[in-house]
Amino acid sequence: MNRGWGHPAMSGRGARGVRDKAGSKAAPGKTAPDKTPASPPVPAAPSIAIESLRLLGKWTLLSQRHVSADMGCACCTGFGSSMRVQDFEQQILDYLHDKYSAAGNAHVVALLADRAAFRHQEAGSIADLLRSLATRGGLPGDGGARAAGTLAMLGDLANSIDSFEQMGF
Repeated sequence: MNRGWGHPAMSGRGARGVRDKAGSKAAPGKTAPDKTPASPPVPAAPSIAIESLRLLGKWTLLSQRHVSADMGCACCTGFGSSMRVQDFEQQILDYLHDKYSAAGNAHVVALLADRAAFRHQEAGSIADLLRSLATRGGLPGDGGARAAGTLAMLGDLANSIDSFEQMGF
């Protein structure tokens, strides 16, 4: 007979609770759960589209900001009273092109030309590059090493964008 304690194990009659290794009581007839801490999940590698969207948002915000040249470094005094991150867009694209061209990564060089309308020291658009990668992904046939190269290029671009944020743009 249950004497008002609810569960037979609590009334002193019926099955007794089982203790696990640590001495905690488990429900009758059941084993206690393993208290070994689970290892943290391994973060997945970012996809080209997700990383491109993230960077596009940052670039869009940064490219709209203005900074007074008197607040910048001494090298910026020749740019007038105000400058934008977007004023450095061509230099960033030239840097990416030169780095991946020197490394022999023709895929990234082609990606810059195709998706950013990049022409060395003449033209190119970071926003167009990121927008295209976010919506269309990499070039046809991308996979493995090509995708890794694209992600590496996005990492370099992220470092450039982050450096502008750290400078106060």
